[in-house]
Order: sequence, then C-alpha cells, then structure tokens
Amino acid sequence: MARIEIKQSGKLQLTSYSGLALVGQCCQIAQVDAVIDPRIPVSQGMRTSDLVKSMVGLLSLGKSDFEAIEPFRQDRFFKQALGLSKIPGSVWMRQRLDSKAGLIRDTASELAVRLLERAQAPITPYRGYVCCDIDTFAMDNSGTRKEAVSRTYQGFDGYTPIAAYLGNEGWSIGLELRPGSQHSARETEYLYERVFPRTERVVPADQAVLLRE
Repeated sequence: MARIEIKQSGKLQLTSYSGLALVGQCCQIAQVDAVIDPRIPVSQGMRTSDLVKSMVGLLSLGKSDFEAIEPFRQDRFFKQALGLSKIPGSVWMRQRLDSKAGLIRDTASELAVRLLERAQAPITPYRGYVCCDIDTFAMDNSGTRKEAVSRTYQGFDGYTPIAAYLGNEGWSIGLELRPGSQHSARETEYLYERVFPRTERVVPADQAVLLRE
C-alpha cells in the first residue's frame, strides 16, 4: 500500500470559491469603480462601488441575504479578488443598497453591456441572424412573505422574471423581477425599450437580429 504523506502549509491560502477572481476581473474590465462612484458619490464612508462589488460577490456564490456578508468581512481573498478597499457589514450594506436601489439598478444594466463591449465578447449568429431570446421563468418562493410573491403559472408561489439573452452564447442583456401572477406578455414593451438600445450597442450595424419570444 502506498504511503500518503499529509503536510500543513503555512503559506498557501486555500479557498473553495477561487472563481471570485474571475468575477473580480469582470468588474475590472467593466470599470465598476469608474462608472458607479461618480454617479453615486458619498461624502464620507464606504464607496458605493465596494458595496456593489461585495453584493455581486455574494450573488456569485449563491448567497442573496445581506447577512451572508458577515463571514467574509475578515476574508483576505474575498477582498483581494473583488478589488475592495473595504468589506461592508450587513446592516450598512442593507441600508445603503435600499436607499440607492433605483440608481444602482440602472447603472448595473449599463455595466453588463459595458462588459460585453470592453471584453469584446463573441456574439455568434445562428443561420445568419443574431438571436435575441426573450422569455419568462418561474422562481419558487413558496412559504415566504416577500413582497409581490404570488401564484405563478407553474403552480407555486414565487416570482416570474422576464429575461433577454443575446447570441448563441446567451449573453444576458435584460433581466427584470416581476410578480409571480403577472402575465408573461404584460408590460413586455417596457423591456423592449431597454433591451433594443443595448442590442444595437453590441451587435454590428450590418448584422441582422432575430427577436424570438
């Protein structure tokens, strides 16, 4: 039987979420700091970009609660990977994001398109057309009392977001949360108003686009 030697490293920092390094690079390419901080400045305290990137990091790990940030406040890799100057506490994060939700939401949509542009992401056509797919899907939030949770077409309580994906790669250029009971076709024109200009920015002018619903 082979002898297995086990050693403890005093220098290496092992982590189960090394993929955050790629998330941090995406934030850097999109220039999150340069876009967000001038639009949502603060007179003192933590920069808005640090709050946004911290929340993006949590969402990337499948954590949507503000309290989930607490274990990462002393995590050196989390801070370095996302390029944070500070890591916020859960109470501060909740208060700031709640108060600036509208501005951050609009800016986040701009950053998503900016990332595709600056990274020169491939947008592959299908049979001569770049496809823009728009559809709804159901999110199960059964047993919760969250705002706007209601019966979905799948037969459970939750939300029915609407999303837009571009190209064979399925780049997300639109994703909006909606009440579970809202009909899929209702107020879709408002999504078009936001998605069409984004599509024009990232798809060459001589490339035909096929809208599929």
